[in-house]
Amino acid sequence: MWKTKKSKRYIYGLIVTISIGMVFVIAFILNLFNGIQLKSSDFLLRIPNGNQTELSDRIIIIGINDQSLNDLGHISSWPRSHYAELIDILADSNARIIALDILFSEPGVGDDELERSISEANNVILPIVQATSTDMSSITGMTSQSGIFLKPLDRFIEGSIATGHANVIPDRDGIVRRIPLVLGNKGHYEPSLALAVVAKYLRRPGIIENPVSDSELEFVGRQIPLGNDNDMFVNYTLVGFNSNRKAFETVSFTDVINGKIEPVLFQDKIILVGATASGIQDTYWTPAGTILNGVEIHAAAIGTILADDFLKPAPPSLPSPQ
Repeated sequence: MWKTKKSKRYIYGLIVTISIGMVFVIAFILNLFNGIQLKSSDFLLRIPNGNQTELSDRIIIIGINDQSLNDLGHISSWPRSHYAELIDILADSNARIIALDILFSEPGVGDDELERSISEANNVILPIVQATSTDMSSITGMTSQSGIFLKPLDRFIEGSIATGHANVIPDRDGIVRRIPLVLGNKGHYEPSLALAVVAKYLRRPGIIENPVSDSELEFVGRQIPLGNDNDMFVNYTLVGFNSNRKAFETVSFTDVINGKIEPVLFQDKIILVGATASGIQDTYWTPAGTILNGVEIHAAAIGTILADDFLKPAPPSLPSPQ
């Protein structure tokens, strides 16, 4: 009788153990722990990072803010001459890099002036955008895109020093933790806007000088760890986006063209120009618990690469990234 009860308990315990194991195996296969993994890494990004250096002094954001829309009307009605005027001012101020997070893919009023300004400045980087349906990866929990690229008019590209994709792709919970550092396009890679900016800021002749290998991209002495979709985690804490203050100095578009900003502010700096107005839907939640505009996310990605302080993606089976 005693042996029979012991055998039953053994069998019962074995069944329970196997059942629990099967539940975990199924959960990992279906990537059900991905959310827990992401949230645990989010917590780490809210802890102040002592490595924040002079990054905030290298990058200036010129925001098309509410004031700019009030002064000049809705952005869709702006003649391109406004952007030409801005570029001329920045070039005269000896800005090192001028990166626009604005796509000029259709002809518009003032194109002649903008073409001239881009060409004469000789330091303008323009965005391209991959426009397609969005697919969700069950492995990484990250959305991905594939398809055609929308590009600026050829007349603008010819005068620019580089282009980079400006795609910002949230995870399934709507939070932007990473950016695609490179996107495939008909047999070659399109670099991100951030990668293009850093390459030209560091005066590299090319942008992607080495192929992606073993989930890493070798870039100007840096080994950038990449996820399954060639995505790089953005170190928001490193660049100061884990607090309520702005990590990078931001000035108004119209304040610049109206001469209200001292030119010395832009000297030898990376200048990012993009929408920050509340009426323009280009905002995203970040793991640092803040809502940022797309141009600010590009700035954070640039800071991450410049600082050479990367967050390494963890395999799906691990509880959190290193």
